[in-house]
Amino acid sequence: MFWLRKPPYVRWAAAGLILIAALLWDLRNAATEPYPFAGRDLGAGEVIQPGDVEWRDLPAGALPDADLEGRTAIVPIRRGEPLTPPLLSSEPEYPDDWWAVPVAISATAVPGSTVRLVVLDPPMTVDGIVSRAGTDDPFSLGAAGLVAVPAEVAAQVAGAAIGGNLVVLERP
Repeated sequence: MFWLRKPPYVRWAAAGLILIAALLWDLRNAATEPYPFAGRDLGAGEVIQPGDVEWRDLPAGALPDADLEGRTAIVPIRRGEPLTPPLLSSEPEYPDDWWAVPVAISATAVPGSTVRLVVLDPPMTVDGIVSRAGTDDPFSLGAAGLVAVPAEVAAQVAGAAIGGNLVVLERP
């Protein structure tokens, strides 16, 4: 007779203990660590300053560690976004005899990337390193980016940039 069997008290107790253990596991204090988030909207090429960062607690290991020392934003970063390493770039290094020349360059240029500068008159090509990206803001009154070039051609590149005889080639 099936209805006369004893109820499975042991199985019920085991299931109850598993539920209590799961509840305690969920309610425990998980390890957290502070992580940097953008405290304001940042444009591409802006250097990250201590006042631009808002620290929030996240579970440990949720995002990769971000070193903010001397970093610039590669792309525009909106307020509240985490400052992860793929969004940040370190300040590029240049040889001692190079000069930074203001050049009309797009806001998508990544600091540290190589660009080719073509001077139209007299014809000449020079490889340069992007130091600061430009801006796509039409109200910026011609704010240009900076490109580092060797000292021996810096004057010619600057003259060509002012005269409108310079073309900047970027890799896509």
